[in-house]
Amino acid sequence: MTMKSLALDRLETVPQTQSRVVLSLFVMLVVLGLSIFTFIQLDRELELSKRVQSDNRTWVLAQIQVDLQNMHISLMKAAALSDTAALADVRRAFDVLYSRVDLVNRTPSLDELSLRATPAWRALAGEGGLVQSFVPLIDGSDAALRAALPGMMAATSENTLPVREMVVTALGESMKLGDATRQALQRTLYSFLVAIVVTMIGLTLLFATIYRQARAQQRYARILELAVQNLRATIESAPDAVLIVNANDMVIGANTAGQVMLGCAITPSDPISLSDILVAAEGAPSGTGRSARMQCRCRNGDTVPVEVAIADVTTGTGDKLKIAFLRDMSQQLERERQLALAGELARKGEEVKDRFLAVMSHEMRTPLSGLISATDLLETTTTLDAPQAWLVGILKSCGLAALEQVNNILELTRLSASDANEFPLTDFCVNEMVREQVKIYQSLALDRGNALTLSPEDAPACMVRAPLPLLRRILSNLLSNAIKFTRDGAIDVVLMDMPADTPQKRRFTLLIRDTGIGIPEADLERIFRNFETLDSSYSRMQEGTGLGLGIAKLSAEAMGGTIKVESRVGEGTCFTVTFEAELQSQAVGVVRVESAPAAVHRPLTILLAEDNEINSNLMERQMTRLGHSVVIASDGIKAIAAVQRQRFDIILMDISMPHMDGVTATRHLIDSGLLGDTPVIALTAQASPDRVQVLCDAGMTDVVIKPVQMATLDALMQKLASGDAMSGASTRQPELDALLDLERLDELIMVIGVSELQKMLEKFTSDMQSTLSVCTKALKAGNLDELSKAAHRGAGAAGMLTMDALCRQLRDIETAAATEARESLDAQFSTLDQLSHQSLSALQQVLQAA
Repeated sequence: MTMKSLALDRLETVPQTQSRVVLSLFVMLVVLGLSIFTFIQLDRELELSKRVQSDNRTWVLAQIQVDLQNMHISLMKAAALSDTAALADVRRAFDVLYSRVDLVNRTPSLDELSLRATPAWRALAGEGGLVQSFVPLIDGSDAALRAALPGMMAATSENTLPVREMVVTALGESMKLGDATRQALQRTLYSFLVAIVVTMIGLTLLFATIYRQARAQQRYARILELAVQNLRATIESAPDAVLIVNANDMVIGANTAGQVMLGCAITPSDPISLSDILVAAEGAPSGTGRSARMQCRCRNGDTVPVEVAIADVTTGTGDKLKIAFLRDMSQQLERERQLALAGELARKGEEVKDRFLAVMSHEMRTPLSGLISATDLLETTTTLDAPQAWLVGILKSCGLAALEQVNNILELTRLSASDANEFPLTDFCVNEMVREQVKIYQSLALDRGNALTLSPEDAPACMVRAPLPLLRRILSNLLSNAIKFTRDGAIDVVLMDMPADTPQKRRFTLLIRDTGIGIPEADLERIFRNFETLDSSYSRMQEGTGLGLGIAKLSAEAMGGTIKVESRVGEGTCFTVTFEAELQSQAVGVVRVESAPAAVHRPLTILLAEDNEINSNLMERQMTRLGHSVVIASDGIKAIAAVQRQRFDIILMDISMPHMDGVTATRHLIDSGLLGDTPVIALTAQASPDRVQVLCDAGMTDVVIKPVQMATLDALMQKLASGDAMSGASTRQPELDALLDLERLDELIMVIGVSELQKMLEKFTSDMQSTLSVCTKALKAGNLDELSKAAHRGAGAAGMLTMDALCRQLRDIETAAATEARESLDAQFSTLDQLSHQSLSALQQVLQAA
């Protein structure tokens, strides 16, 4: 069995088919010739037969008159002669006439003529006619016959003329009938000829069809032969082994690669059992259903890992065979091993990088936390002269700058490995968020002589659900970048929205345009790369690591949005951010505060587990200034011992400590029952989301990222301890984070300082009293336009100072006044005064703690 016999055996039928077509053509031509010859002969015989029949009938008709004439002549002779011979002639002539009449009566071909129905024929051969009346006379004696001769001559003479006319008429009818018969026969022959012609045409068309099919089959056979030859050549030259296996699972043929793999030649006379060649590979998967991993045994004893696929085929002779394809997997398995090794090395490298970032973030954030806390204490607890205050300011700004770089690097790492799903979704007003960010950066813009504006300034509120930290980070980095590279110019922030393709979503477009120095076109893509700064004056004007725009781009992509830039050197730059967010049908998160006393700051008993002595001392002093009582433990073991000695309102647990880390200590406190319901706040410099989740899973109530902002930490401690502090009380203090945006407040504190915020708060308190007075008068007077304007001014100022609850309620009042919704306006205005007092008290509390 060869590779050729497997596919070419059916092609041998092509010459046989061609011979059959030629033979069929020859037979058809012979049949056609015989048909034509038969038709010609038939036509000739029919014509001859018709001619003979016509002549015989004509002769019979003519003889009637002749026989009658002969009878008359014989009668005349007998009358003239007296001998008996003449009478014998009469009798002979009558016998001929009688026989002729009898022949006419019995001839079927004369039935079609009107001869027998004529009076002349009845007078001649009918009842009592001439012939019957002559019979007795002819059969009688000679004397009687001779005596009757005169009468017989008179009778024959009388019938001669009618008989002649009758014969002439009959001959005419016979000729007409012959013509009609001839024409009918011709028509029949012509029809037969047409049928033969049509049949021959059909046979010709059939032959043409058969011929075309035969030619097509020949072409197909040639194509198939070429394809088979190409396939055979492909199989022979294929790098994979191809084996031919018979029904007994014996290998009876192989291509070149198969013979090389097996190390021997295979022929039908020297087959090899398939089970001797292929064995199951240990630990190999069973296969996909079409192929399987196995081991191939070579003739020299070596084994080769192969992937086997087997297909069933049928030869042209009906033999059942199998084709086995064997692919050498040695190189692929080696590549897979190398890839697995590379993946393992990459994973280990990623783990090393994560550990490095975690350690470096901890080691850098911890001293920075101490530095910033020390400068805060130095500013707030001592009286400094001008040079000292200047130096302290330098220390604080340098510490914050270093912290910003550390945070940028960690944020970059987090964004590179995360997506928007890892950031919490927040319900907020996009317009208000952008407006607040613009107000935060307006003072920085003014310091560089820039006018920072927002348009449209009075856009209607649009509540969405989206990852707020990502959007805030995008806008913050883009505004910071625009301010940094623009001096004595203009910076415009434009927010637009339109319906998105997905229902219940809006597509937002955020433009940040500046009139700064611009960016060369060749560098427009490069500026988004991490740690990328330009070599031109663009990069020399300000220092930086080149992470801000990269973080903004990663943040936009994590939200599923895009960020683009257009710029001209010397004219300015425009960044365009597009993203989609889910719409909220109504304003969510608006606080409706019932009557309650002003917020009261409660002193707490706090356990601080911190191994860094500087940080623990600084945090102790800061919390002591807030009225708290602090117990310090330098490791997890001492923290457990402290909890065994006394009960604490809050436990601040550092994660990285000697002897016993914070996670282990927390789990021990939970397992032993010592913790109870005491909240545990983790203090860590590792800000990755997965690390925060691990701490929460370990039993930590909340997580605070170092360096610690005391205002944020104190607000969190008051929030967690409020459940115990207010237990049994008739009223409950509203949570600080329900009144204030603490995260943005920390940013404000870092940017403009506590003292500047205190001044702004004092001015806002005065302005708010005036705003409330104007709103009250406008509501009573029904001047909704004035009420809307006053509420708008108050909302803007409250939003700038991070009083989110008050800002939202003033926005609701503004909307209700603009739409003349009086019932909603009364409901909103009823709690405005109290919410204003509570927001002012909450902000004052945070500023005192800072």
